Amino acid sequence: MVEGTAIDRAVENAGRKAVERHARAGNSLPTWDGAKVVWVPATKVLEGYAKPHTRTKART
Repeated sequence: MVEGTAIDRAVENAGRKAVERHARAGNSLPTWDGAKVVWVPATKVLEGYAKPHTRTKART
């Protein structure tokens, strides 16, 4: 996939919304920390959604 296409943005946005919805329901989210799974509390996940999201520039 070419980064920055409409489909890439739609997939990224859908993933972000799913994570936010999951956290707002009070569910922790798993993530990787090195070689182990770490559960991030919903409150910590939602801290990231209080800030405006900034996109990174597409690579060329």
